[in-house]
Amino acid sequence: MFLNLFIDEEIATFLVVVILCSFDFWTVKNVTGRLLVNLRWWSEIDELGEEKWIYESDDGKKPVGKTDSFIFWSALYLYPCVWFLFGLMDFFGFKFLWLILCILCFTLSFTNAQGYYCCQQDQKTKLSAFVQEKTLSFLPKIIGSFGSAGGSVASTLFGAVKSRFTGS
Repeated sequence: MFLNLFIDEEIATFLVVVILCSFDFWTVKNVTGRLLVNLRWWSEIDELGEEKWIYESDDGKKPVGKTDSFIFWSALYLYPCVWFLFGLMDFFGFKFLWLILCILCFTLSFTNAQGYYCCQQDQKTKLSAFVQEKTLSFLPKIIGSFGSAGGSVASTLFGAVKSRFTGS
């Protein structure tokens, strides 16, 4: 917004903002996401020449700080909104050079947000599968440790609750 006060050339300002936005994209994609929320994403080209997106989340061994996570996700989703608002202002102000810049920066920031959103979904899927696996493997051990007494206690409790609500 204020770079034109220091650099008198519009093209130089445009190039500086593009370089800084590209550096921001690379930093968030390759460094910040991995360090703050243990997520990363990238794309590869397979043997058939098709692009394949890969979303990776860790196994939860490294703890994620609540403050780090809040700042990361807030900035990640707020950044494309800011570029969109700047783009609207440039569109209605007929500043098409700056509109191109806003579209470019919006695209980079939105790509990061979309990539990390998919990583977050992958992490939730892994976490629910882990919890389900541990629960299903742990449940027979608990029931087995109670033996027949556990079964009779459970049926007695269930019968008492059932009679309380059905009146029988």
